[in-house]
Amino acid sequence: DRVVIAGDMNSWNPDRGIKLKRLAGTNLWHARVNFEPAARLDYKLVIDGGRWIVDPRNPRTMLGGFGPNSELRMPGYEAPWYLDPRFDRIDGAPPAGKLHEHTIWSEALNENRRFAVYTPPGWKMALQKPSPALYLNDGGDYLRLIDTPELLDRMIARGTIPPLVAVFIDPADRRTEYVPNEDYLAFLTDELVPFMQWEYRTDPDAARTAILGVSMGGLSSVYAGVARPDVFGLVGAHSGAFTYAGGEVLALAESAPSLPHRFALTVGTYERAVSGNTKEGDLLGAQRRLVEILAQRGANYRAVERPEGHSWGLWRGDLDDTLGFLFSVE
Repeated sequence: DRVVIAGDMNSWNPDRGIKLKRLAGTNLWHARVNFEPAARLDYKLVIDGGRWIVDPRNPRTMLGGFGPNSELRMPGYEAPWYLDPRFDRIDGAPPAGKLHEHTIWSEALNENRRFAVYTPPGWKMALQKPSPALYLNDGGDYLRLIDTPELLDRMIARGTIPPLVAVFIDPADRRTEYVPNEDYLAFLTDELVPFMQWEYRTDPDAARTAILGVSMGGLSSVYAGVARPDVFGLVGAHSGAFTYAGGEVLALAESAPSLPHRFALTVGTYERAVSGNTKEGDLLGAQRRLVEILAQRGANYRAVERPEGHSWGLWRGDLDDTLGFLFSVE
């Protein structure tokens, strides 16, 4: 009797959902809505206020933390080249890197920590020059939801990023670790980075060491870079929750004696009230505030706003531009 659209366009709130009307004499429901020409938005249909389903008439879906969502692509949206199925036909299937699983004991966190390491095609420890390194918060999601190793293979094959070693770090509790957390930072800088330099010969140069994350993981990445620019000289954040925990990371960015070499920041213009929170969930406003601080301090940064929401579709679509900017000296 009632069908509404809930998604990025209304902060996933069915009470503010787009109401569909049944086409008389059919089982079809419709609505007319205007979005930006290049918008890309995730959504679901909510049936009678309780049943959430993907759109049965839309073949496009995007995985999220709670399963697949339907994906709306407006006519002006341009998918990144590495998602184009013609890539393999034009360039040939790219050589594949390898994934290695590790567990190490962390004195800083007093527990074992799991992570996976991606090595690029042709990587050999004995012959390897020091490699640039990329550390990813929420590493399991980068592996499960957007298959980041395959995307890295394609980018390396095209030459848009250098051959790099990537470290996918699983959180134990992201709500405590990804707020400014000195113990988690010590794990990264004093334990994990030295392990990688020893076991995989990653470059100790901060200008070749990046950290990247999404949402609270992006908050953690900026905190790590601002607190320890001597370790992480390249910082990326997609939809960073910079006002979370009282905006501590913004204050640190204003007062830190030095900043990382580069920042790459991306946010969706529909991220005004993530999880229904118009204060800490205003990630668009949070990024704009951080950009103001970085501009005042003369930092080197790339800041992008796209007509999208809080989605792995946004973060996947910007990955090549983010990494290309961070590692552009390569």
